[in-house]
Amino acid sequence: MQKRRQTGHTNARKYLLAPWKLAITFTGKKRSNRRGRGRLGVVDMIRSKELMGINVVSRMSGRRLGKVCGVDYRPGEKWIRGLIVETGGLRRSRRYLRRADIALLGTHVVMTDGPLRVLPAQASCPSAVYTPDGQLWGRISALQIDPATAQVGQAEVQVSLFEDLAHGCRVVQASTDLAIRDDRVMYHPPENSE
Repeated sequence: MQKRRQTGHTNARKYLLAPWKLAITFTGKKRSNRRGRGRLGVVDMIRSKELMGINVVSRMSGRRLGKVCGVDYRPGEKWIRGLIVETGGLRRSRRYLRRADIALLGTHVVMTDGPLRVLPAQASCPSAVYTPDGQLWGRISALQIDPATAQVGQAEVQVSLFEDLAHGCRVVQASTDLAIRDDRVMYHPPENSE
């Protein structure tokens, strides 16, 4: 008997027919050729940019509810508040998916147990980051999110084009180094850095 070789390619439409098979692909198969995946296929962290455009599917009915178009996060908090979902069809609108309603947060699909809600007025992630002196330090370009708990680990801050090309973007701890003060995101460097 010949062994079949696993290629690591997954059919992205598999969740439409059998949503329970998708959870198996995140935990059981060996996939080391994809970026951000560990040895057993478990995703360590997802960048918020990778979530954009991913389908949101109801776990109960299997229907596609829309696509992710934003992440609701407040700097200084440990978890995301929810996802902003753009619904399709003739009555295109933006809706809100709370963190408590997310059943599975993956790189191919977001599965939900609850309904989409009306978008809150303050649902977004502020991007401009200031120093304690009031100077513009950079902009938040992406968040690194743990898919199992929806906890934000780090934030990627772009300072300028030339600085990013020379040194790369800066990575800071989102829950400890960033905080909101006077409707601004303030960067507080760790005390042991120079």
